[in-house]
Amino acid sequence: FDGLTGLQELGLNNNQLTTLPDGVFDGPTGLSFLYLNNNQLTTLSDGVFDGLTGLSTLLLSDNQLTTLSDGVFDGLTGLSTLHLYANQLTTLRDGVFDGL
Repeated sequence: FDGLTGLQELGLNNNQLTTLPDGVFDGPTGLSFLYLNNNQLTTLSDGVFDGLTGLSTLLLSDNQLTTLSDGVFDGLTGLSTLHLYANQLTTLRDGVFDGL
């Protein structure tokens, strides 16, 4: 997604994504809406959403997430909507949402 600085909405929902590499969202710095629901994501690395400070909506529902690392949402200060339902989460660590 490099060079897509004006991109505001990105829908990657309803695919078979299992992982998201660090830096995959470094390009679209103006992104406001990111739809990753209905995939097969099992984990999210700490830096996967770095640089998305303007993100207001992040949909991660209907995946296979089992845990969330402490820093996964750090820097998402503009986030107002976060969907995590229909995953396999069993425990949420203290501080996982501190960066919001």
